[in-house]
Amino acid sequence: MTPKENHQPTSLSQDHELGDKDASNHTTITDPSLIDEIVVHYRRVGRALRAADPADWAAGLTMPQLRVLFLLGRSEPMPVGSVAEAMQISQPSATESVDRLVRAGLVTRTTCQNDRRVVRTALTPEGRDIVDRPWEARRAVLAEALSRGTSRQQDVIARGLSTLVQLLEADGEPDTDTSAAAIPGSQATRKVPR
Repeated sequence: MTPKENHQPTSLSQDHELGDKDASNHTTITDPSLIDEIVVHYRRVGRALRAADPADWAAGLTMPQLRVLFLLGRSEPMPVGSVAEAMQISQPSATESVDRLVRAGLVTRTTCQNDRRVVRTALTPEGRDIVDRPWEARRAVLAEALSRGTSRQQDVIARGLSTLVQLLEADGEPDTDTSAAAIPGSQATRKVPR
């Protein structure tokens, strides 16, 4: 039996230590079935969290408009040209989406005090509510699910996700500093009875 055939879905946490500080133990996952397994888990988590989204939370909004709202929700106010660049769409398309969001009262335009030629777009409180509403529901589902786990399981999840974020954001160099102290909310930084 090959290692690929022997791979068990429940062995992910048993076979692979997360946050290993020893760079000599750095391995490259070449087993496509493990990558596929991680993708399946990622999709299942996403579906479970999205299932809690409030009904009709984005009624009447198009996908491009939602993308603009979420972009503005995670950034500073920006000109429409920056919106177009970040979304990789034409400036006229970005302008059309922003215009509709302004008319809906979800986005506001403000002239820059230092350069009146620059007009920045930002979320209104109503726009912020549209962006935050699904995340609040998803957070509640996540909190409820995590409350069923032990503090060790919660720590493993926090460490694993933190490590994944570090790897996704890395510039191609292996990151060997994944110690618990560097991970907010890990057992090393929070007081949780064991």
